[in-house]
Amino acid sequence: MFSTIDVMVAQAHIDQLNELADAKRSRKADRH
Repeated sequence: MFSTIDVMVAQAHIDQLNELADAKRSRKADRH
């Protein structure tokens, strides 16, 4: 089982990855 802290850390990493993906997508959109 995961501890609450592990889940929170994992969620924070997922949020960071999503933000990076969104930044890359918006950069590509700006180029067009």
